[in-house]
Amino acid sequence: MLPIFFCLARSKKTVCTQIPLSDFGYRLRVLLVASGLVGAGTSSLAAEDDSDWDVMAPPGNWREISIDTTTTTWSFLDVSPDGKELVFDMLGDIYTVPIEGGNATPLTQGIEWNFQPTFSPDGASIAFISDRDGNDNLWIMDREGGALTQVS
Repeated sequence: MLPIFFCLARSKKTVCTQIPLSDFGYRLRVLLVASGLVGAGTSSLAAEDDSDWDVMAPPGNWREISIDTTTTTWSFLDVSPDGKELVFDMLGDIYTVPIEGGNATPLTQGIEWNFQPTFSPDGASIAFISDRDGNDNLWIMDREGGALTQVS
C-alpha cells in the first residue's frame, strides 16, 4: 500500500511520520487518481462505499498535533463593523483577535475546513465556508463561535 509522508518543519528540526494511504479515506484516493499520481486500477485505490463518509469523523487512526505560531499566510480576514476585532482563518480554523493585537481566540476547531470568515453588517454573526457537511457550503455562527447554521 502506498504511504503518505507528513512532515512538519520548524526551525532546524523536521518531524515526519508515515501514514498508510487507507487512513486518509476515499477523498484522497480520488484526488491522487485525478491528478495522475497513481492509476485508477491500483488495488489499494479500489473504490470504496463512501455512503458512511463523515468529514468530521474520517476513518483511520488520528492524533492531535499542537502548532504554536505567531504568523499566518494565505489567510482571509475581515474587520468587525465596530473596528475592534479581526476575524481570520488559519489552517482550516477560524479565529478572532483584538485589532490592537494579542492572543487569538479560536471560534472553530476540528478536522473540517473552515475559511473565508466575514462579519455580518451588524457584527453579531460571522459567515464562512465549511466542508463540515461533506461539501463546501455557506455557514453562519454567532460572534463567539456558537449557534452554527448551514445556509447553503
